[in-house]
Amino acid sequence: MAQETEDIQSLKKIVKGAGWIFIGMIISKILSIVYRVFIARYFGPGDYGLFALGLVVLSFVGMIARLGLHSGVVRYVPFYEARGDKARVKGIVLSALKIITLVSVVMAFFMFIFSEEIAVLGFHNMELVGILQILALSVPFVCLFYVFNFSFVGFQKLKYQVYSEHIFSNIAKIVFVVVFGLLGLGVYGIAWSYTIAAILTLFLSAYFLQKRVFPVFKTGVKPIYMNRKLLSFSIPLLFAGFMSFIISSIDTLMLGYFKTVTDVGVYNAAAPTAYVLNVIPGALTVIFLPIITGLYSKGKIKELYSVYKTVFKWMFYFNIPLLAVMMAFPGQIINILFGIEYAGYAGVSMTLLFLSVGTFLVGISIFFSNVLSMLEKTKHILYIIIAAAIVNLLLNWLLIPTYGIGGAAFASMITHASSVALMFLVSWYYIRMVPASFGLIKSILAAMISIILVNTVARLFITDFVYFYVPLLVVFLFLYGFLILIFKGLGSEDVEILRSIREKVGLRVRFLEKIIKKFI
Repeated sequence: MAQETEDIQSLKKIVKGAGWIFIGMIISKILSIVYRVFIARYFGPGDYGLFALGLVVLSFVGMIARLGLHSGVVRYVPFYEARGDKARVKGIVLSALKIITLVSVVMAFFMFIFSEEIAVLGFHNMELVGILQILALSVPFVCLFYVFNFSFVGFQKLKYQVYSEHIFSNIAKIVFVVVFGLLGLGVYGIAWSYTIAAILTLFLSAYFLQKRVFPVFKTGVKPIYMNRKLLSFSIPLLFAGFMSFIISSIDTLMLGYFKTVTDVGVYNAAAPTAYVLNVIPGALTVIFLPIITGLYSKGKIKELYSVYKTVFKWMFYFNIPLLAVMMAFPGQIINILFGIEYAGYAGVSMTLLFLSVGTFLVGISIFFSNVLSMLEKTKHILYIIIAAAIVNLLLNWLLIPTYGIGGAAFASMITHASSVALMFLVSWYYIRMVPASFGLIKSILAAMISIILVNTVARLFITDFVYFYVPLLVVFLFLYGFLILIFKGLGSEDVEILRSIREKVGLRVRFLEKIIKKFI
């Protein structure tokens, strides 16, 4: 009974944290889509492509400047917090802040100075110079924000991450890009909107950490700095981050090199759309690592295994229907969001389909990488990501010159499939835990049957998909949920969690509860 109680307590923590992140990521995704749709429609594919290239360069510079230290923060903050060691908790955060401040300022300087070389030699486009110089100013602010942001995760105070990253930052970007767009600043207004939002978001997140979570400035606790331990853990993840950058961004870079900024713009309309599939895994796995790390540090292996299987099942149940929708209606979705200028571009439907499958696999890969981080097997993560990066680099180099955006998307899908396979095999080698169950097969069958029925109705009786998208989506989700119940896809632990959610929300639907009980 104690084991069941511990399992449920851990799962409830994940639900509570995932609830905040889920709400935040839903809001963030909506606001992010509004931001990108405004840029894409108002400025056009060319300017959108230039901005996308600038963000990729910024991402690369910021990744180096952070040295992977934010990952060390999220690993060691919950570890020492569970032991009540406030001195080391404070030391971890301050060590990360001091190191990143120095390195990020240096990297921002080099990005600004060499912006012309990057733009001309890398992408043959002088218009990119000004964008890179503006974005270079945001480097220290973006990098320091990562420390505060991941501190919220480590302390399991995810609502502050939601407030700063998911809500405030996106609203600020939308407000400034609209204002600058109306003022006629063009593509440079897009870059300024991003930079100003980054500066404001940093100060807000610093306030939340100091005043609401864990005061790291002007406190009586004397920090025990852990520079060596933090760097030892994080540096392998810096190289892993570099390889992850190749996996996530080399497609955009190579499209910019081999093709045109218009290709980059269209591709970056499809890619963020597919990233909707990261919302559920992101919500669950962001709190998953601190929870399993705490259980592992206490030697509660049975409880750990229960949480491991249940979280994986939830991730699968929620994400499979989204994947089915993306695969069934790729062109229509692009048309609704970005317009016919993007939807009519050659290969965009297949691009979204490949990217959707790849993004679905990313969530699974992150799940297994969290297990390896729990075991402090960060070097193994590095080796796997290196292998995946090499595959991605070679495939993009071979496919993009001939197949353009479709080739880039296919390369991404194959890369993520290989990464998932390796992450699972290595994690299984160390802990001998397999998250697979009949429930996963049931969710796939439920999604396939539902999407086939809805797709058949849509193609036979509906001519204008735009006006019927929402009703069709509601019907599909209803069918999917009903089939999950028919297939008895819910277990006792799922019912317990659903009950806790109901009690917290205060919503009681008696007839629905009776129906669910009959199928457990």
